[in-house]
Amino acid sequence: MKYFKFLFNVLISGALVSSCTDIETDLSDQLSEDVTTEDPGGDGGDGGGGGGSGSTVASAYNTLLSGTAGHNNYFSVQEVSSDEVAIPSKGGDWFDGGIWVDMHRHEWTTTSGPLNNTYNTQYAGIGECNRYLDNNTDPKGVAQVRALRAYYYYRLLDLFGRVKIVTENETDPPQSDRADVFKFVENELNEVIAGGNLPTTRIGVEGADRFNEAGANALLAKLYLNAEVYTGTAQWQDASNAADEVINSGLYMLTEDYGEVFSPMNSGDPEHILVAPYDQPSGKN
Repeated sequence: MKYFKFLFNVLISGALVSSCTDIETDLSDQLSEDVTTEDPGGDGGDGGGGGGSGSTVASAYNTLLSGTAGHNNYFSVQEVSSDEVAIPSKGGDWFDGGIWVDMHRHEWTTTSGPLNNTYNTQYAGIGECNRYLDNNTDPKGVAQVRALRAYYYYRLLDLFGRVKIVTENETDPPQSDRADVFKFVENELNEVIAGGNLPTTRIGVEGADRFNEAGANALLAKLYLNAEVYTGTAQWQDASNAADEVINSGLYMLTEDYGEVFSPMNSGDPEHILVAPYDQPSGKN
């Protein structure tokens, strides 16, 4: 037994010694040829390329798609603060410190979690848009992301009024008046529409979350619909003109039959698409 223990120790020691004799390693001071600095995410035909970036069109949309329609964020703030939704409590369940009662009664404070989440989420999305715009020059991608950024600012304009217009990350500009934020959103949308780089067709079911020209005009119509609240001056004709652009595009139609809306959407039929009538500007101060 002692012999086997001795032999085992000799073998282990030999293995350790032999494994430590070659400690040379190759240290690289530059990227190898098979490594690229181009964005590996790409974006296919969505306009992702343009010069090596840390962001794609898809990443610019991520914040919008990953929580703003969920609870305790933009959707809840819009709905619970209106007459459409009330969240009753049963004992302590759903009371949540009274935040939803306060939201429904318009008695929120600066410590409101849902309002702070909503505010921060919009600027997180704006930051992603700015990152894309800082690193990409593809005209189609730039047009989409500028329209998306305008949408984030439309939300801030509608809900908060005075906000900071941040077009470059790592900057901290002063607050802008509500009328100035309105003008920024209006100008951005008009410029990308006039530029002709937004798709003029419906982008399809899989890309239904992306801006096309009709989407930008629909957002303009909503902006003008509440212009009197935002700026003090009504712009009813501008709202009508922008809505006509959507209607006359031939891609969409108005309908009151919800049963005919959602099923054809899944089949990609562009003849039965609903611009949701419940998603109107709140005009709340």
